[in-house]
Amino acid sequence: KLTVLKMVPSIIYYLRPYFSEINAPSVRYSIFGGEKLYEDIVNDWVKCVPNSKVLNHYGPTEFTVCSNYYKYKSNKKNKSYNGVLSIGKPFKGVDCLILDKEEGIASNNQVGELCLSGNQLTSGYYKNESLNLTSFFTHKTANGISKRFYKTGDLCFMDDDGDYMYVGRKDFQVKIGGYRVELGEIEYHVRNHESTKSKNTLVIDVKNTSNNDELVIVVESIQFDTKALLEYLNTKLTDYMVPKKVFFIDNFPHNKNGKIDRKALRNIIKIKR
Repeated sequence: KLTVLKMVPSIIYYLRPYFSEINAPSVRYSIFGGEKLYEDIVNDWVKCVPNSKVLNHYGPTEFTVCSNYYKYKSNKKNKSYNGVLSIGKPFKGVDCLILDKEEGIASNNQVGELCLSGNQLTSGYYKNESLNLTSFFTHKTANGISKRFYKTGDLCFMDDDGDYMYVGRKDFQVKIGGYRVELGEIEYHVRNHESTKSKNTLVIDVKNTSNNDELVIVVESIQFDTKALLEYLNTKLTDYMVPKKVFFIDNFPHNKNGKIDRKALRNIIKIKR
């Protein structure tokens, strides 16, 4: 008879095979945070919690801990980017801004680094002044007040309605053959294929035998024929963005916070190669 749930999105991937058996009318709030929340799986999950409000929370540990939220709209069009549900608007007392590549203020719908300010912002990293100098800065807001902001490392943009859309991590952008690639865009197309729609998938960069970066798909599944998937990706992506190999794994590794551990996953793939 749980009434409030808060989970990392990875959890409902493990629950997905049992969605047809789950009926939890006692749940009033189903809250997600900590990872990208894909709209397609939420569309299925809401049937399991028919009386619940579904919220997508966003916020880094340094902001202790949530800064933004988006309320999922049942039977209505929701905002998403590359299939990832919007992180919505900031909570009361939170200031958000987006910095462009030159560290100026980005305009609406321009992708840049999301920065946060508010009373819940940490005073800094313990005994790490060099990181503090690169992570925090002071900015004068529209009302003329100087505030201390934190650079989240997350790429986002704000739409014309003031809702923030999550694009990906700055460190999830990689260079392949001299081209900058956003892994989230590739993952979006991978997830749209029939063979992977109900599966947990990731695209990661790994070093090949020539010590060059190479894109691979990792699927949390038993092995299946990937020819159709790769052919589909060739119709949706430019050649350098198409992963060359697909790896299968029984369970993705997770860190202490329940998030998928990409570093550990790279090490697993390195062994499998």
